[in-house]
Amino acid sequence: MPLSTLRSTTSSVGSFSESTCNCPSGKFDDLQGTCIKVTDGMSEETPGMNLTTINVKQGFWRTNSKSTDVRECLIPEACVGGNSTNYCRSGHEGPYCAVCATDYFEDPFGLCKTCDTTTLDIILTVDALLTIIVVLCTTYKIRKKLKNRERESRATEEGGSKRFPLPSGSRTV
Repeated sequence: MPLSTLRSTTSSVGSFSESTCNCPSGKFDDLQGTCIKVTDGMSEETPGMNLTTINVKQGFWRTNSKSTDVRECLIPEACVGGNSTNYCRSGHEGPYCAVCATDYFEDPFGLCKTCDTTTLDIILTVDALLTIIVVLCTTYKIRKKLKNRERESRATEEGGSKRFPLPSGSRTV
């Protein structure tokens, strides 16, 4: 069935040719003249898509430009989407954009970062270490003060203040 009979739209106002017919938003042309409903991971807002120009949503990946098999990425931030043959963020490649390219390493969140050490990386690392040291020192001081107060409190409860002991045999008035 030709596109013109499947509620397609035209690329310009006043078109006279069937060749200007496009599938509406939410569908794509399968390159055989049929408008197919988009599936999960495909853009529903882009009109005029065909099999080779399917707009893949961010967080999704497909094997190649002739595939309708769109899959959710293992690490959504690694897949930038779009309608090109490269759906991966810089530094990512391979199936599901889950492989780090040459000269990249995988960080703890699964994102590929360059192997270059930058000044900012060094500053952030030193800052994190200093913050940990300050927190540990502050915790130590607070615990020490609490223990001293607890000792003083117990000493007071056991028979008066140890700071000003009364001489034995003296009377209080």
